[in-house]
Amino acid sequence: MIQLIFKSLLARGLTLPVTLVCGLLTTSLIIGYSGSVAYGTIALVATLFSLLPFSDLGLGAGVVNAVATEKVQAVQRSAVLTAGFVLCLPATILILLAGAGTHLFSWTGVLGLSGLPQAQLDLATALALVLFALSVPLGVGQRALMGLNQNHKAVTLSVTTSIVALVFTLFWTIGELPPAWLVVGQPLGMLLTGLACTYQALQALRVPKSSVLGELRYPIGKLFAQAAPMLLIMIGLPIALQSHRLQLAHLGTVEDLSEYSLAMQLYLPVWSVIVAGAGAMWSQFANNRGSDVIGKSLGHAFVAFGIIGGASGLAFGTLVPPAASILSGGSIVVHPMTAMAGGFFLLIQAIQQVPGMYFTTRAGLWLQARCTFLLCVIAVPLSIYLIPIFGASAPFWASCAGVALGQIAPELVVMRKEHKGKKA
Repeated sequence: MIQLIFKSLLARGLTLPVTLVCGLLTTSLIIGYSGSVAYGTIALVATLFSLLPFSDLGLGAGVVNAVATEKVQAVQRSAVLTAGFVLCLPATILILLAGAGTHLFSWTGVLGLSGLPQAQLDLATALALVLFALSVPLGVGQRALMGLNQNHKAVTLSVTTSIVALVFTLFWTIGELPPAWLVVGQPLGMLLTGLACTYQALQALRVPKSSVLGELRYPIGKLFAQAAPMLLIMIGLPIALQSHRLQLAHLGTVEDLSEYSLAMQLYLPVWSVIVAGAGAMWSQFANNRGSDVIGKSLGHAFVAFGIIGGASGLAFGTLVPPAASILSGGSIVVHPMTAMAGGFFLLIQAIQQVPGMYFTTRAGLWLQARCTFLLCVIAVPLSIYLIPIFGASAPFWASCAGVALGQIAPELVVMRKEHKGKKA
């Protein structure tokens, strides 16, 4: 398992410089073209997808487990295609919702946006949501690659998002077009990444081009057996950990929103390395569950991700303030407190990846769903309380407390009891 983890980490390590450079150049272009206040708004809309991971109805977990545990390729293929077909429904609903935000209500008002013309921003937000909706069924491709022990391929292809976002932003700013439409670059890149991952997965599973509809016979109930708790998790996580920009838009200042957005722009490439390595654990835990090697593998995983998270957090806390100053030309300041909070959150989230990838049976996912509820109960009220006091660093500190107390602590207790019972 450690070999697969580091294979994914290597893939992410090789693509990280490209992702990082593309992200920094994109951010610099947006700030220089639209200003620091508008940048916060653009960043919020461009990352709205992070609030909607539950749009896959939790089927992603079922796809990974089905592909990882089923030994017959035809059954694996059927599971992937059936899930993709079902996900066309939430994609359609999202498209209709996106359109409603230009006729029945205003996205600008709902999201608390400012700094850009409302009519343009409403239309641009709708287009960003449509692009994201189109990528929802394609999400099964990345999940299938995880189940096939080819997570490193999904990690490598993910660089497409950053490249497309940069190219789009570059041409848009050169053409001196309305800045509100810069929100489209990121979701467009996600759509193309989804297409690339799905193509790779279909090639690996040898999907026949002529009879795709005939493959839609995998029991939907079997996929949804793990989807219910996963759906609750996917609803809870963005509420607790991805709603920070909305909280800052309503409770903080425009400076707080811009500071947090820039800090997250630097946070996400580092976090993506940790996620890349963690993804390789899912299929390995699923294949070896109940065996004698699982306990040893867990110990190695905790040590590895503790070291990775600690080193990443230290680097983040030290380097982000000067990097943000250079990147924004001094117009946005990321304070040391915000950088330190983000670094500590990297460590906490890295450790949480191990139980998160381990508890992926139906019972394990229900445990994670309950823990996610605790996370929301702790993190959201604490963040709302702390934002007027600590500004941009508040969501990081609140999330640290929520993940540590609501997820890691109870999951470690259950994990310890589980392995004590096996020894007995």
